[in-house]
Amino acid sequence: MIAVGLGEVLWDVVTDSDGNVISRTLGGAPANFAYHASCAGMEGVAVSALGMDFDGADAMDALEEAGIGAVMSTAPAPTGVVEARLRADGSVDYVFPTDTAWDHITFNGQMRQLARQATVVCFGSLAQRSHESRKAIMAFLDEARRSDACRMIAFDVNIRPGFSNPSIVYESLRRSDLLKLSDEEIETVLKSCRLPLRKSASDNPAEPADPDNLKLLFNIFPTLKYIVLTLGANGSRVMTRDGVDLFRPADKVERVVDTIGAGDSFGATFIAQLIAGRPIDEAQRLATQRAARVCGSKGAMSV
Repeated sequence: MIAVGLGEVLWDVVTDSDGNVISRTLGGAPANFAYHASCAGMEGVAVSALGMDFDGADAMDALEEAGIGAVMSTAPAPTGVVEARLRADGSVDYVFPTDTAWDHITFNGQMRQLARQATVVCFGSLAQRSHESRKAIMAFLDEARRSDACRMIAFDVNIRPGFSNPSIVYESLRRSDLLKLSDEEIETVLKSCRLPLRKSASDNPAEPADPDNLKLLFNIFPTLKYIVLTLGANGSRVMTRDGVDLFRPADKVERVVDTIGAGDSFGATFIAQLIAGRPIDEAQRLATQRAARVCGSKGAMSV
C-alpha cells in the first residue's frame, strides 16, 4: 500500500513576530502527507525535486530518518526554504521564495515506475505554479490512473497567496477522486469551477458556505467521490457522492504549539484509514485525533 505525496519538499523555518528563528523542520504538504500516511500503516513516498546543496542533502537525511521513501529530481535551483511566521494563536503565515528546486520536477523512469505501483497519490496546486513541475505532476497522475494499483487520487488544494490559478484548480479536480480543502479555500475552488459562493444561512461553523453549493462539484467532476472540508478549530466535514454528510468537531488541544501540517495530517490519516477499509466516520475520528496531536507539537512531522 504505497502512498505518494507529489509536489513540494521544503524546509519550514519558523520565526516569531520579531523574525527570530524558532525551528527548522522538513515540510511541504506532499511530504507531510507521505509521513502521516506512513504513520497510519502505508508506505509513504515523497516525490519532488531537491537542489545540489546542503539543504537538499539534509532533506534526504531527514526523509530517511522519518521513514519516508524519496524519489527526487535534481534541480538547477536551491532546495526550497520557506519562512513560516508564527502568530500568537499558533497559526502561520508563509513566505514562499520563487524558483526553488520543487519548481523543476521532471518526470523520469523512476517516477513512472512508482506511479504504476502507487495505491494513493496526493498532490496540490502550489507545486504546479511552474510549467515544468506541472507537466511532471500531470504525467505522474495520468500514469497512475492507468494502473490497476491506484485506488485513489487526492487533490489537496493548498492554495497560497499569490499562487492561485483557476485553470490549475479545475484541471486538477478533473483528475481527482477526493478533494480536500479548507474553509479559506472554498471561494477559490467554487470560482475556479464557475460556481457561485452562497453564504450559509446557518450559524453553524460547519457551514461556512451553503453545503449544497459544494455538492455541485460532484455533478461537474464524474470521478470525484469525496469532499473533505477542514474547518480549523471548528472541526471537519466529509461529504460523498452517494449522500454521506458528516460533521465532526475538532478535538480539544490544551496548548497549540503551531498548526503546521495539521491539515496534511488530517487528510493523510483519513485517506489511509479509508484505504484500510474503515468506515468514513471512523476514518474522520482518527484523522481528527491526529490533527490535534500535530497542533500540540512542533512542526508537521513531530508525532
